[in-house]
Amino acid sequence: LVTRLQPQALEGQSQLSPPQLSLDCFLPHPTLTVFVTLPHSLPLRFWVNILKNPQFVFDIDKTDHIDACLSVIAQAFIDACSISDLQLGKDSPTNKLLYAKEIPEYRKIVQRYYKQIQDMTPLSEQEMNAHLAEESRKYQNEFNTNVAMAEIYKYAKRYRPQIMAALEANPTARRTQLQHKFEQVVALMEDNIYECYSEA
Repeated sequence: LVTRLQPQALEGQSQLSPPQLSLDCFLPHPTLTVFVTLPHSLPLRFWVNILKNPQFVFDIDKTDHIDACLSVIAQAFIDACSISDLQLGKDSPTNKLLYAKEIPEYRKIVQRYYKQIQDMTPLSEQEMNAHLAEESRKYQNEFNTNVAMAEIYKYAKRYRPQIMAALEANPTARRTQLQHKFEQVVALMEDNIYECYSEA
């Protein structure tokens, strides 16, 4: 659910939109949903941004000419990760036409990439918890977790019935007792919400 929050909302600058209460984004789902979700989670939200804005990572001066070239490369990357048919014609943008012939081959590479991930042995809940705990430890002094938790709590409280219903309806969520864990987190936040705000 955290991935659905807009960064501005965590800063109190905008209202959260109503959630799409399907658990398809993070529980077993149809192949189409997987292909639609995954390319937006890492390639399009992270790598495209880096491709178009290398100055975020490197100490360089990006000229207008370089910016135009990088936009073409980024567009090719986006098209390679898409499952939509490319409808190209004489009026299509140049940045789509330049790599049009190569896109089918690039898409095969992307499909193999996700197939390899799909074939990997799934992590156990214990392994995932250990990894998250380690990541939290590494960055524990870099973020105000109290503010983040307080904002997420407001979102969870507002849509609590819908979230509970969605968790109850999903077999995987029932098997892993996500509904009970969600209730535990909400109860814990209710006891400490004022403390979170005061420490913010």
